[in-house]
Amino acid sequence: MKIALIDCGTNTFHLLIAEVKADNTVQFLVKEQVPVMLGEGGLSKKEISESAFKRGLNCLKNFNAVIQKANPDKLMAYGTAALRNAGNGQLFIDAVRQETGIKLQVIDGNREAELIYAGVKKAVKMDGIELIMDIGGGSTELIVADQNKIHWLKSYPAGAALLREKFKPADPMTTENIEAMESWFNEIFSSFISEWKGKITVLNGSAGSFETLAVLASCQQSENPPGTNQISGEISLEAFRSVFTNLLHSTREERLKMKGLPEFRADMIVPATVLTNFFISRMDIKKLRWSAYSLKEGMLFESAGI
Repeated sequence: MKIALIDCGTNTFHLLIAEVKADNTVQFLVKEQVPVMLGEGGLSKKEISESAFKRGLNCLKNFNAVIQKANPDKLMAYGTAALRNAGNGQLFIDAVRQETGIKLQVIDGNREAELIYAGVKKAVKMDGIELIMDIGGGSTELIVADQNKIHWLKSYPAGAALLREKFKPADPMTTENIEAMESWFNEIFSSFISEWKGKITVLNGSAGSFETLAVLASCQQSENPPGTNQISGEISLEAFRSVFTNLLHSTREERLKMKGLPEFRADMIVPATVLTNFFISRMDIKKLRWSAYSLKEGMLFESAGI
């Protein structure tokens, strides 16, 4: 069975086409990601801007051309935080259906977290109750789980793009910027920290920023970055702190020159890393892992029943 999946995130739109064999093995045929930045300039206003609307629609037209050539047996398309919250989100969904025939389904934060778990657990072998964290553009999902089930989950309005709009950090970030962010984190994550601190020592970062952190850490240590077929790995806390420090003290121009940092992540990686560091320090995390699998892979595995 051939399955096509579209994940319309706040920053990035993803297309995944895969063949699921009779023995439940999976062959990935197409993997595309486009930095649409659907939430750019509109998250705080809860509106998709005209330019972002056009970028998103054009991206899905291009995805649709690829899908038509692949001729999948099943197509699934999900939208997350930007579309959940935008007042003109339904207009975008209607335009997509009219222009491409794609039926875009907007999912809530809990459903998003469930799909993230379905993806991550196929990439990472959890040894007990661990934390899964997905930092998107408009939201951050926290999932407390083991290899067999979810124990707790919640979606928070704390994505990297939203943090940039809310705090408008300087370039490079100032101590005051960081303190303001962390003070806000203390407020919104206080109940989670109170409930789970001391019970969780492993943080599994889901795709996106965490894959970028893994590449940056490897480059700084003069090691080979993760291969294209590698689906998970560990980032030493020492390496993370080194990357964190370098990112905090860098300007955007300097980040654009960093080996392993894609241009479209040059702005979002800093608040995402501040948030990651917050959880590592407040939760006393002992091990940091990354997973290449996330929501779109979760969509695939769940729809295929594997």
